[in-house]
Amino acid sequence: GDIILSDKENARISICNKNGVFVKEFGSSILHSPKDIAVDKDGNIYVIDWNSYLVSETTNPKIYEYIACIHIFDMQENFIRTIVLEQRTAKKSGLQSASIIIDDTGEYALSIKKNHNRIS
Repeated sequence: GDIILSDKENARISICNKNGVFVKEFGSSILHSPKDIAVDKDGNIYVIDWNSYLVSETTNPKIYEYIACIHIFDMQENFIRTIVLEQRTAKKSGLQSASIIIDDTGEYALSIKKNHNRIS
């Protein structure tokens, strides 16, 4: 099958054929800094990314808050929806990195590294 790549620098998802030849790209109008990718049993593509929100009390300079999210695309690369992974009002005590995994039933889940152990 095809190879799906997260292109963080260009804020897009690239698809290459099995020989590594570029075929197409998508998501550049939605993605900010795509990280991990997973594909479920129905061919839906899940992309961990960041959504940006302007902090309303700021004007000069404007300050943006970045919140982790998952963008979901169907197998034809059409955008379906975004799932926000945390509340904007929550205070951040530190950053965590999460990866998307697909469980045995074909559903998505998040895997977060803590103390060098992987938990889901």
